[in-house]
Amino acid sequence: MPLKTLNVLKGTLRTSGHVPKPPPARLGAARPAREAGEARLAASEAGFARRAMPAGQAPGKSIGGFRLSVLKGTLKTSQPPPPGLAAFRGFGTGSSGRLFVVRRYRELLTIPGVVRLTVSVLLGRVGTAMLNLALLVAVTQRYGYATAGLLLMVFAVTNAIAGPVRGRVADRHEPRVVMLWLVAGHTVGWAGLLAGLFAAAPIATLCVAAAGLAVTVPPAGPVVRGLWPAIVPEERLATAYAFDAALNTATFLTGPMVAGGLLLVMDAPVVVAVTGAVKLTGDLLVSIAPALRQRRAKETAARGFFGPLVHARVRLLLGMVVLDTFAFGCLEVAAVAAASGQGTAGVFTSAMALGAVVSGVGYGARTWPGSSRTQLVVLHAAGAVVLACAGLAGAVLLVLVAGSYALYGVVNGPVETLQQVLLGDATPESQRIEAFSWVFSLMWAGFGIGTTVGGQLVGDGDPRGALYAAAAAQLLVSLVALRVGRRPLD
Repeated sequence: MPLKTLNVLKGTLRTSGHVPKPPPARLGAARPAREAGEARLAASEAGFARRAMPAGQAPGKSIGGFRLSVLKGTLKTSQPPPPGLAAFRGFGTGSSGRLFVVRRYRELLTIPGVVRLTVSVLLGRVGTAMLNLALLVAVTQRYGYATAGLLLMVFAVTNAIAGPVRGRVADRHEPRVVMLWLVAGHTVGWAGLLAGLFAAAPIATLCVAAAGLAVTVPPAGPVVRGLWPAIVPEERLATAYAFDAALNTATFLTGPMVAGGLLLVMDAPVVVAVTGAVKLTGDLLVSIAPALRQRRAKETAARGFFGPLVHARVRLLLGMVVLDTFAFGCLEVAAVAAASGQGTAGVFTSAMALGAVVSGVGYGARTWPGSSRTQLVVLHAAGAVVLACAGLAGAVLLVLVAGSYALYGVVNGPVETLQQVLLGDATPESQRIEAFSWVFSLMWAGFGIGTTVGGQLVGDGDPRGALYAAAAAQLLVSLVALRVGRRPLD
């Protein structure tokens, strides 16, 4: 049987039926030539697979009975690696591994439409994160704390109820048209709320304005998350969701900081107006994005009343979301109790958010061993242990509790990415926006239940009860995660 050779020439891959006899090399010429070749290869690792593979051939696929792998600057042929391994996984070590971390996100951002969608949805999320603080201060200054709490509750509950409905409408009709109509309605809602604030309108009028604002919130986040599987290759999908989740977490840090800074130099109603401008700009940019114009409503869109909730795996994943956000709600209350009701509680939650951002970005930068289900089980079990230890430390040293919050953020950071990937995989494309809208609504529900339960458990100012409740929720999620990979789609 004739031998085969792999020759890389001018960015193409060729095969021949014989091995040509190489010319005799001069002494001392081999090392510089090899070093120069290694340098050129290292500089073009990312683009090599795209140039070398024939059209339609994915990196790492077999060609002529061989598998191409790049390892330590040489070209080798080997048997196909086990399923699920990345094509160029050998790059994840040493200094090249650090470059590979950056490279995966850099390659993600070179995909057409990713940068524009990311920046657009980021603006909208920053506006959402600014709203709570800006509106709370504006209403409190004129009406008091009770009215401010009532107004925020009306907005949150209405928004959570309307979220899945908006998602279903976007799935069943052209998402771009639905987004544009909602942006127009949202603009009117902001105008009504601002008019009420500046005119010191009655409380009932403000509640109606807040409800109208909540009903018309464009589903920019669910729409973008539903678009990732359509515009990002499958091998980069986890990176896209990790990047999305990390930025989402970061906005809940930066949003209140931006609002707080503006409140130092502007009147509170003016800050609310700035918040509305930021939110509407982001939503409008998502609505007119080219990637969204290419998405059309599916003719086969399911018409059942329960939508994506008919799928068992979707229900399990949404249940996990509720338990996770229940734990976050308990941790918010525990942070306030640990800080004795002072503003230093923000140190705990900020440490947790920072840890989540770092680990989430790191998770998306490489391929990790084990299935998604196994990873979810391990991460949640580890989270339960960390929070239980935090409860024990709460009676000893406050700084240990702060460290536990940061460590829990590191452990929990990749969870949102995994849940998004699994939810997108478990949901038919014609129901994906609605499914991600359910995530948004149930996050609010779980968080609200968690803060309520946590508040009952820390009535004496001791944070341990809320920390133990959060640990129990994480342990329960790990048990639910065992069922995710075993249940069929329907």
